[in-house]
Amino acid sequence: MNLPLIFHRLYRQFMSKHEPYELRPSVPIIRVFRARARQGCKRALADKLATASVQVVQGQPGFLGYLAAGPANESQHDFIFASIWTDADALKARFGQEWRVSLLPPGYAELIEECSVEHYHLTGQSGVMTSAM
Repeated sequence: MNLPLIFHRLYRQFMSKHEPYELRPSVPIIRVFRARARQGCKRALADKLATASVQVVQGQPGFLGYLAAGPANESQHDFIFASIWTDADALKARFGQEWRVSLLPPGYAELIEECSVEHYHLTGQSGVMTSAM
């Protein structure tokens, strides 16, 4: 077993997921927060996503809408909260310099086993109607 090679591969995988990046300006952005509920905390996390997470983004300049979703398979514990923003400037105005990391409102840490945040640019094929949000 070549340990330096394995270490190098794991390091590259870690860095590719955590390297700094910038968002394109003037393009709608989807921010996807993923969280795995601790054992026995699924209902409480679902409730928090439907209330506290909405309060974090609703009414903010450039906020277009959100989706909150839980596992379709009852044996899983993963949830998402996706917020949609007019552009990178609006997203950064709300989340500040730490926009690349998860923002955990009070009461979340004890419900979550692990979490992450990812950002996506809306593509030309997306069917988002801003007037409906």
